[in-house]
Amino acid sequence: MISRRTLLGLAGLGLGAWALPAWAGPSASGRRFIFVFADGGWDTTRVFSPMFDNPNVDMETDVATAEVSGIRFVDSGDRPQVRAFFEDHGHMACVLNGIQMKSVAHTACKRQIMTGSLHQGPVDWATRLGSRTGDGLHMPLVAFSGPLYSEELNGAVVRVGEERQLAGLLDGQATLDATIPMDPVRADLAALQDDALATLLAARTPGTGREADHLAQAIAAESRGRAMIGMADQLDMGSAQTLPDKLLLMGELFERDLAACGIVQHNGSLNLSWDTHGDNARQGPSFEQLFESLNILVEDLSSRPGSSGSLMDDTTVVVFSEMGRFPLLNAHGGKEHWVWTSAMLFGAGVAGGQVIGHYNEGFTGDSVDLDSGGLDNSGVTLTPEHLGATLFALADIDPAEHVSADPIRAALL
Repeated sequence: MISRRTLLGLAGLGLGAWALPAWAGPSASGRRFIFVFADGGWDTTRVFSPMFDNPNVDMETDVATAEVSGIRFVDSGDRPQVRAFFEDHGHMACVLNGIQMKSVAHTACKRQIMTGSLHQGPVDWATRLGSRTGDGLHMPLVAFSGPLYSEELNGAVVRVGEERQLAGLLDGQATLDATIPMDPVRADLAALQDDALATLLAARTPGTGREADHLAQAIAAESRGRAMIGMADQLDMGSAQTLPDKLLLMGELFERDLAACGIVQHNGSLNLSWDTHGDNARQGPSFEQLFESLNILVEDLSSRPGSSGSLMDDTTVVVFSEMGRFPLLNAHGGKEHWVWTSAMLFGAGVAGGQVIGHYNEGFTGDSVDLDSGGLDNSGVTLTPEHLGATLFALADIDPAEHVSADPIRAALL
């Protein structure tokens, strides 16, 4: 029963010096990251992998292969925002084709694409990056939506909530709107509990291992909460409802040096998910909406000042999904799950204007050379761990601290 008042007083018991950082000031590296997650599994043949000469792949009609800024993609008159992105920003974008997943289950694939593992335990890329690059900021990682596995680093994550619950917590409206009656706490009992806990804490030194980690994260989260409540009248965390709105808010938080990383989920056309078992045609509008939002994001970040130019010069954007779609249509005009997928990186530190990786005749990924990015039978099959290692390298974090795979060096400037 650690009360809010007790947590506020922990620094006075000698814990502040070892666990309570100062939540103000710029991040150490200046690098920012935005993760844009397409929930449900996208069909890479709609944009990233033109496979018109492959009889084992059902491609849509009235589309063609195009190449802009060194990137080959599927061009459609119904997706002008996709072409506009590659025409205007393809020079700073790198497409990664042929990433192998170890499952076709949504839950397992989401964990793997975010952590490199199917098993509980490893912390996701976004939280790792936020906790390191955002050390010293009020909101190391701002999570609007999307898969996160923060584990022992949970204190680094500020969760906005699918229904923008954070705004209600900051301004107190959530308490007023609560459907469950909240009984007032007896002041005398609370004081006795606080005094007893304070006496116990004062008589001991902080623990070690997971005990110390969890206590440090609790204190960190409480400190961030205090700071954010104090800024509630300056932070409009509740108005961003659409994907573009959330991305624009991330730009504002970056410019004000309040956050280092963000994750936003895109739920597909009409919010019907990217999981198109029965109507694969929805993939087209979903990609068009996604790329329209990416174009808005680039324009916004390019207009905001950064550490040595614009915020776009400081920010790396990761666009990905948990899986791909089976190459052939089913009887319902949809496509089932597939264990091979693609991702796209663009922005700061990315060697753009290229596609790394390739789908072969069986629509599986060919091996690549991590240094050149070219196809190489003696190379490696791309996995989510290679993606994570690449992100750590972009943040000047040694990938070997967290993954066994090497970064895709060809994707790095």
